[in-house]
Amino acid sequence: LETLRCYRDTKLLTSSEGQALVETYYATAPALVAAIARRADARQILLRSYLFDIVPCAIMARLGWNRWALVHYRRMMRRLTKLV
Repeated sequence: LETLRCYRDTKLLTSSEGQALVETYYATAPALVAAIARRADARQILLRSYLFDIVPCAIMARLGWNRWALVHYRRMMRRLTKLV
């Protein structure tokens, strides 16, 4: 999470597009997590998101592959919002 916070603070928050993305995340994430938590397969969804989305995004951000981290993050959010 430290890597992702650094990415948010040093990359995303430096552009208007990134700021909008962060604002959208904080506005939608609590409801999204709550909706996933009510599902019978919540554990699997969260584990899959961690292993196949969050960890790869952190690695991409650490390597400086910022554009790819952003693309991957957007795909994850689109997929998760379709689940709820």
